[in-house]
Amino acid sequence: MGRRRSVIDATEKVLRFDLALEVFANATCSIVLGDTLADAWAYARAEWPSIDASYDPGDDACVIEIDGRCVMLVSRPLQVDVLAHEAVHVAAWILSSRGMPFDDGRSQESVAYLVQWVVRNAWARAQCVTPCD
Repeated sequence: MGRRRSVIDATEKVLRFDLALEVFANATCSIVLGDTLADAWAYARAEWPSIDASYDPGDDACVIEIDGRCVMLVSRPLQVDVLAHEAVHVAAWILSSRGMPFDDGRSQESVAYLVQWVVRNAWARAQCVTPCD
């Protein structure tokens, strides 16, 4: 359904690649993976100067809309549950940008944390070599 496009930029501290969803024209999400979240923010601010200099949620990861695209900022090591949480926000942005709003102001974050919890726990159990409790 979606495809990974070529890596746009790779430095020692940051990897950026774009994901494009073919079924919705121009639904592009850039993934910026930094050694730290500060590295990801520094790259994003250099790449997209329209980001308000004061904006910094100070979280482990975030998804923001910049110049009509969705940008996910994450840091290494990337945890699968954090990726799942942020993916909910990406999906919500894509749906909302296509006239299918997903958020009533609270439900998006609630769903994101619930998905994160499910993935964290399922992933941990799937990694067990011997049966888990």
